[in-house]
Amino acid sequence: IVYPGFVLTESLSIVLLITVLWALQHAWTRDAVAWWMLTGALMGVSILLRGEFLIVAGAAGLLTLWRRPARRTVWALVLVLATGAATMAPWTIRNYRLFHRVILVSAVDGQILWLSVKGWTEWRFDDPELQHLVRGLSYLEESDALKRAAMREIADDPLHFAWTRVTRFPDFWLT
Repeated sequence: IVYPGFVLTESLSIVLLITVLWALQHAWTRDAVAWWMLTGALMGVSILLRGEFLIVAGAAGLLTLWRRPARRTVWALVLVLATGAATMAPWTIRNYRLFHRVILVSAVDGQILWLSVKGWTEWRFDDPELQHLVRGLSYLEESDALKRAAMREIADDPLHFAWTRVTRFPDFWLT
């Protein structure tokens, strides 16, 4: 009820998820090249909007193989993958030209990983460690610095990191 009045990726993501699943269902029933390509293009746009759609794409591919295990299905999924990649290619090329590095989906992987390692549900911008890590850095440099710090913490105590992921799962998905 609250989200439709805001310009947030969540609102558009819901519409895209429904549209992707609609196109996939039509691809299953009609088995036409155009429907498989539409599914790939919509999936590519969805992934560009929110990187989490990579998981949806993988799940949809596995479900398609389970539902229709045949050589033709594999070729259809290759077509979906190629169309999705072609849809995402202009953005990836733009990122490479602008930042001189390949950024397929998002440049916030370091921020997300670091936040996850800390176990925070919200950013604490006044945290001394965070301020020390990102002071004076560009957006991409911040992401790289936070990713390196997070990877060091995970390497120092991987079991603790794994345990916090298990215990945080209900908080993230059920609250």
